[in-house]
Amino acid sequence: MGMVPDYSFSFAMSSCLFAMLAIGFHDRVDEGSIILKKSKRFSFSSNGIILEEGNECIKSDIIILATGFSGDQKLRDIFATNWCRNIVTGSSDTSVPLYRYRLDNFFSLACLEDNKY
Repeated sequence: MGMVPDYSFSFAMSSCLFAMLAIGFHDRVDEGSIILKKSKRFSFSSNGIILEEGNECIKSDIIILATGFSGDQKLRDIFATNWCRNIVTGSSDTSVPLYRYRLDNFFSLACLEDNKY
């Protein structure tokens, strides 16, 4: 799924590419309670999502769209129906404020861990 980077740890640290995951993240992926999927498009169902690649509904409580830096274009392209595209992104000449809040003064919030797991 692309979880292992193709660059060294020192390169990641020096170029701000270093990512931190919650304790137990990989365990949750292994047990199946977190499902990672890549898809160019998907549609919502009453119980979760249906990926473009198949007709199977993936039951989901939470769906995270990891779109990267050109997220507005990716969001426009990822939805299978025009209705969803228009709800999320508006017209093609509209900018999408994906990053509305900055947590500069609350950086410690990003470091909280739940040791319960």
